[in-house]
Amino acid sequence: MVDFAAAADRVVQAFNDKDFETLRSLMAPDLKFRHFNRDFAIDKRDEFVDLLIHFAKNIMPVRRLETPERVTVSGNLVIREGWYSGQAAGDWEGWSVAGQGVRHKTATFYLFDDNGVLLEWVDYG
Repeated sequence: MVDFAAAADRVVQAFNDKDFETLRSLMAPDLKFRHFNRDFAIDKRDEFVDLLIHFAKNIMPVRRLETPERVTVSGNLVIREGWYSGQAAGDWEGWSVAGQGVRHKTATFYLFDDNGVLLEWVDYG
């Protein structure tokens, strides 16, 4: 049986380490990403990973998902509540200004298949 909290930890660790190939390997090709309060949606893993690479190189090279304050697991769904923090290298309208530190409270929903492959990543915050 898959430990879905540990599967989410692997996703977060790869994200924090900027290990984009490992991150890609943990996701389904038709991964659904949503960032609701920023009205953003992507329906393909490779497009999402390419965006994360661009963001890490050009917008927020110093960034991380901090240790969560709460982790809730319900079946194949993991919800992590905590903080996203970083230092902006570039401007992103409505989100960051170059040189500015950012810290946002987030709730992220990770939905996995029965084998621990990430199907959906949904951010609030």
